[in-house]
Amino acid sequence: MDYDATIAAQNEINSGQAKINGQLCYVDRLIIDAIKILKLAIASSPQIAQRMNFDELDRKLRHAYDSSVSVASVKPPGCEPPYGGDPNWTPNSTT
Repeated sequence: MDYDATIAAQNEINSGQAKINGQLCYVDRLIIDAIKILKLAIASSPQIAQRMNFDELDRKLRHAYDSSVSVASVKPPGCEPPYGGDPNWTPNSTT
């Protein structure tokens, strides 16, 4: 069935957006957990671990987690600058 935007009530839109935001947060956490598992594997290899900046990786993972949590807030980021509202934004612009 096609979506008819003219009959969607605001509470239906809010509910749908909340579900989307929840799924985005869930996926973020799965990815963060996967990276943590990779970090442990890398740390167990001294030859590779000595070339890694684990403190920086931990800071980035913490930032990713904290940013993900804000997606579920009343006014989620991404539709306004510096991310979604900025057509020139790239992942490297946050580092």
